[in-house]
Amino acid sequence: MEIFNVIKDMNGDATAGPDGFTTKFFQKSWDFVKEDVINAVKDFFEGNPYPKFFSSANIVLIPKKEGANAWKDFRPISLCTFFNKLISKIIANRLANILPRIISLNQTGFVKGRSISDNVLLAQEMVHEINTKITGGNTIFKLDITKAYDNLDWNFLYKVMSLFGFSQNFILLIKNSVENCFFFVIINGRNHGFFKSSKGLRQGDTISPALFIIAMEYLPRGLEDLFVKNVQLKFYTKRGFNISHLSLLMISSYLRMVL
Repeated sequence: MEIFNVIKDMNGDATAGPDGFTTKFFQKSWDFVKEDVINAVKDFFEGNPYPKFFSSANIVLIPKKEGANAWKDFRPISLCTFFNKLISKIIANRLANILPRIISLNQTGFVKGRSISDNVLLAQEMVHEINTKITGGNTIFKLDITKAYDNLDWNFLYKVMSLFGFSQNFILLIKNSVENCFFFVIINGRNHGFFKSSKGLRQGDTISPALFIIAMEYLPRGLEDLFVKNVQLKFYTKRGFNISHLSLLMISSYLRMVL
């Protein structure tokens, strides 16, 4: 039922990947293909990696503006196979119920029940009060993480998940999802190249936002620990948030706006 409900909720009109099958095909022909689909999903969740064809994806360059003629003028998206989308959606749905309990309040993007606008409002308050006189003065850090999805180190992600207490079996599922990916680049309607990824998360993959904020959780918790261990930083409470929370909310807000 979990597999069927995920397929039913997926966008049937989404562009097909290398396999050529849209979700609508599986929605309309479920009675005929369900046994094969269920067996394939079970095989993956038993710890077996994707077959190479299932894990391949087409990279399409979407122009950000009219007359785009440089690499920076394009945004890459990946078109995955149906099976790849299905597995990612199942894992993402399971993570969605866990994230609100493990992700700090500083992070409001991609977490059910939270809104990024909260961080934007708090960031504005911080800027307005930057001239408040305190011993040592005030400082705001603005972090700009360029190509954040592309540069995420897989081993770091697995380490953070392990620190959170995720089982090795679940981490293996994530590893099989993100590491076993092969790409074609579509240029002028034709496939070019065939290469394997070595780091980062795929844009457009359902599971990517959840994995990214799990990895990013290391930053706010590290800063929180910095304030707790260094009393000279004048840790105090303001409007229900301590000063470290305000600083982290500013950082978290800017990261979301950059992405």
